[in-house]
Amino acid sequence: MADRLSGTEVEEWFRKFARETSIISNLDCSPEILVRILNKEVKDRFDDALVFVDARIPNGTTWINEILNGRITGDYSDSERKFLSDYLLDKVFATDVLIDIKDNQGIIQKLAVDVTANTPKETRKLDKIQGKPNKKMPMPD
Repeated sequence: MADRLSGTEVEEWFRKFARETSIISNLDCSPEILVRILNKEVKDRFDDALVFVDARIPNGTTWINEILNGRITGDYSDSERKFLSDYLLDKVFATDVLIDIKDNQGIIQKLAVDVTANTPKETRKLDKIQGKPNKKMPMPD
């Protein structure tokens, strides 16, 4: 269908909207902290995210192992550091964009948004967002 945007186009449209309305936000922690938290709290999802990390981030596995072993290197640019955080948020929590909005009390809340135009993937993505187990992660008792 020529009148529908692709998934990438929809994500970019939403990012542009978030920037133009000044609701776009950034993660409030370093990629080093994010890696450690994900490894500790959602290890199965984190491990799944690492399967193709080197295809998206050169030496990504090495970088993550350095972080997990307590070695923080300064060899990565701000854009590479942001890309690692964005990649992990997307793969672990299906997060495409972070936004800040005010709640009913006027307090700013950070929300993670997944933008999709792929109807068959909606249920799987919603399950991931809701923290439902995948095939490797059984439901807790």
